Order: sequence, then C-alpha cells, then structure tokens
Amino acid sequence: MSPSARKPPPQGTVGSAHRLRANGVRVLAGRCAWRDGWQDPGMTPDPVAFAQQWVDEWNSLDLDRILAHYAPDVVFRSPIAARVLPESGGVVRGIDELRRYWGTALAQVPDLRFELIDVCAGLSTLLIRFRNQLGAVRCEVLRFQDGLVVEGEGTDLVELV
Repeated sequence: MSPSARKPPPQGTVGSAHRLRANGVRVLAGRCAWRDGWQDPGMTPDPVAFAQQWVDEWNSLDLDRILAHYAPDVVFRSPIAARVLPESGGVVRGIDELRRYWGTALAQVPDLRFELIDVCAGLSTLLIRFRNQLGAVRCEVLRFQDGLVVEGEGTDLVELV
C-alpha cells in the first residue's frame, strides 16, 4: 500500500497524531491512562493541572509556594545546579539545600518566566516540558511518593544536528 493510500489510525489509538489544545497545553488526542480513570496513588491526580500550577508557582517567584510540593528529603539533579552551586556537583539533597539552590538561582534571574509546552505522565513520574524567558526549552522530570516530589531532574534541550 502506498503511503498516500494509508488510512490514519483511528483517534484514540496508539500512533494517533491528532493534537488538541487544553489550557494552552498540547494534548495528544486519544487514550490516556490518567484521563481514563487510572491514577497512581503516589502521584498527583491530574498531571496537566499540576504542571500548570507548577509553572504558575515558578512565575510567582515565591519559593514557599514552589517548595510546598517537595518532600523534606528530596534529591534534585540539574546541570544548572552544578553552575549555581558548583560544590553540589549538580546534586542537591534535602529541602533546605533545594531552597538555597533555587533562592540563589532566582536572585540571578529576577525576570524568570516559564511557559508550559507539554506534560507526560508515567508511573509516579511527571515530565514537564517548558520554555523559559530566554526561549530555551527545558524539561523537569519529577518522581512522586505520597503526593510529594521525592526526586527531580532538571534537563536542558540537546538540539539534533
């Protein structure tokens, strides 16, 4: 069968390329486990709502609001943490060190602004893809336990050449 004669997969199947806009976030049309009623008890009940709240809290620049979702013994890894707190080697352990890292970083970037692009939900994990005030695309990978983030990983986009 020629490529032009192929029928697109029906909406709701794996491989569907139909996209919708919901709350300004691209959502792949079709089946999605969390929208179909499945929930991981360790994670937030609505990944899109959490991601939008996460962006709103970062845009508020209010560390107390941002940190409210993180466990006391959180571990956060980031190439930016390695630059902001060189002694950390990019690994920040515990809520107090996370506050120190983000407080230092926010003081260096007072015009910080995030725009939510995409959200991916996994087993106790969220991937939040966003654009910052400079237009750089980044992802934050958050692992939840009992509704709080216990591990986070900040990533930078690596462009394909």
